Amino acid sequence: AEEEHLEPRRQKVHLSSREGGLSTEETVGYQNREIGKLLLRMERHYAQRLRVNGIPCDCGSQKHLLDLESLCEETISMVDNSDVYYRIIEWTSEVAPKSTDEAAKSGKYDNEYPTFSHQARDFRKEIIGSLEPSALFPQKPGEPEGTQILPVVSEEEKEQIKQKASPVAETEKAPIESSG
Repeated sequence: AEEEHLEPRRQKVHLSSREGGLSTEETVGYQNREIGKLLLRMERHYAQRLRVNGIPCDCGSQKHLLDLESLCEETISMVDNSDVYYRIIEWTSEVAPKSTDEAAKSGKYDNEYPTFSHQARDFRKEIIGSLEPSALFPQKPGEPEGTQILPVVSEEEKEQIKQKASPVAETEKAPIESSG
């Protein structure tokens, strides 16, 4: 099933930008990507029921949730349609008591963690407009929307590498003659 691609939430930015710095729109884009990264981290931690190799950990620690809440609070003042940020803040306060090291060790909330994972995923999709990991990174200036990450090696360089490797591969395939 092909994933539905949503456009990133277009924020109506209402604060003036400082001269010589990032525009408010660029700042909101940055904030949204950082929020998305934290949501992805929490999504994975909750999917693993706050465990590493089956052992309860503090991976649902308050620091991730505090970072998430802080970024949302900062962004609220920059946009007019701030409902999603308020909902994320509310969500962090609901999941925080169930995300402590002690809570993970108790096993009491193990059946709720997958739900938290899906909620984090839904928020991430709403904030970023996509579940693609590449959406969490800024586009290079001048790149059109939807530009894919380019390979580090050009097609020409790939061909040169193949040509250099060919004689080696042929040598390796040749039977080894024994002297004796």
